[in-house]
Amino acid sequence: MYDLAAQRDDKAVEAVALTLKVLNMYNLTDMHGDIPYSEAFQARTPGGTTKPKFDSQADVYRQMFAELETANKLYAESPVFQKPELDGMYKGI
Repeated sequence: MYDLAAQRDDKAVEAVALTLKVLNMYNLTDMHGDIPYSEAFQARTPGGTTKPKFDSQADVYRQMFAELETANKLYAESPVFQKPELDGMYKGI
């Protein structure tokens, strides 16, 4: 979701994608502790791995906070959805 939004320069979807990623990874690290994070989601990229290293829970939280800061900056720009009709609940508002 994030990669496609970045390719299309859709800042609103980029912010939502980062927020959803952190939400899901937060649940995973709280349940299991150390998890793959820094190398996760790279299987489809050139040079990516299908066996990412595990990061300590503290490192995962640091990375999640950094991604939430990025999302906050995107939200602060008040981005507009490029395709509001795809937002089934709020219609991009």
